[in-house]
Order: sequence, then C-alpha cells, then structure tokens
Amino acid sequence: MKISGLNVELQQMAAPVPIWFARIALADWLTAARAVREAGGRLLALWGVTPPAAPASVCAAYVTLEGLLWFELPLAAGVNYYPDLVPFFPVAARMHRAIAAALDWAMVLIAYGLFLTAFRLAGSETAGMR
Repeated sequence: MKISGLNVELQQMAAPVPIWFARIALADWLTAARAVREAGGRLLALWGVTPPAAPASVCAAYVTLEGLLWFELPLAAGVNYYPDLVPFFPVAARMHRAIAAALDWAMVLIAYGLFLTAFRLAGSETAGMR
C-alpha cells in the first residue's frame, strides 16, 4: 500500500482484516496524519508504548477505505513529547492526555496546575460559577 506524500514502506500484517504497519520518522508523523485526513480517513486510536529497557514510542491507528494503518513513532531517549495530531483530528486531544499520563505524570500535573491558574485568573469565581 502507498500513501500519497509519504515515503515509507508499509508492511501488511497477517490479520483477518487489512492492516498495514510502519515505523516512521518524526518528520513523517504529521505528513501521515495529513495524508490520512485528506483521503477521508479517521483516527481510531493513539497510544504510548513504554518498554522497560528501551525508549518510549507513540502509535497511531487510522481507519481508511483500504483498511487499518498503524504507525509507530519511536521517541529519543528521555523525550516525552511528539507532534500534536489535533489540527487534523480534534479527538486526539483526549488521547494525547492519556499518553502524557502514561509517559510522565509530572507533565500532566504541571498542565493541570496551569489550567487551574488560568481558570481562576479568568474570574471563574466571580462569573457565576459558584
């Protein structure tokens, strides 16, 4: 299978439904999301993988008319971030938070603290939110 604008070799997996898998580079992560979106595909799932003796990776599964596409983005050692898929698939926002929790709880707690601070600064307590 070939995806327009993406120069990766997809391997068909032995499965009862058509599934293709590829490890992709950081530069291809958003290109893949854009290509799937432009072809009318949907984001099925986004998850993190944290093997005990190896750097983490992030995976995305997309549903297309041709079948399921599964991309794995290996992260460099100590890196807990990756490009955001929300511009192409808004539902990815919730999935990103779940991955953040799995990869680094400190990042989630900092973000939550910033949210609460912004909420209070916006005058939530005086805007009829009691």
